[in-house]
Amino acid sequence: MVEYGHRIDDPEVGWFKSRLTADQLRETDTARAEEAGEILRRMGHDDEYEVFLSQYSPMRDPFLHELRVRLFRRDRYLKVAHANRGDPAKHKEFISTSVFEQRLLENWYPHTLRAAGMDWPADLRARAAAASSGEPHVSPVSREILTGFTERQAQAVLGALLLVVALAAAYNLRQRRRNMPPPS
Repeated sequence: MVEYGHRIDDPEVGWFKSRLTADQLRETDTARAEEAGEILRRMGHDDEYEVFLSQYSPMRDPFLHELRVRLFRRDRYLKVAHANRGDPAKHKEFISTSVFEQRLLENWYPHTLRAAGMDWPADLRARAAAASSGEPHVSPVSREILTGFTERQAQAVLGALLLVVALAAAYNLRQRRRNMPPPS
């Protein structure tokens, strides 16, 4: 199965993919903040992660699914960064990823993030931002979503189409030869 979505450019942090448009993300965050926040308060913890993803799949609820994956990624990379405090390069890499996801959450899911009580406190945000590289990232969340065709993909589709046309023409020619009356 192939999923199509949208590439959303965020000048503050980079770009990411979503099943929803930028406008849909903002509207859904506003409209569903309380309801989604309650769901996340109930099921937004790591021990519920797999159950959550099975109940709120990308097809059933793309908004909640993508939000929860971002929260998991933010929190996981924060833990890994703390575990790697002794290695400055790794620590910076991991904390930068965590900060990137937090900024995406703040920019695109702010109402739901607050309603769920899962926003970072100001002191954590400041410490993490100071330790990060501050460079834009590209989030791998929803990386499987197609947002456009590369030249190679377009060539492959065109090649497959040409092959189908050639095979159909060959089949048609073969059928017509079979149905021809024998020469008299």
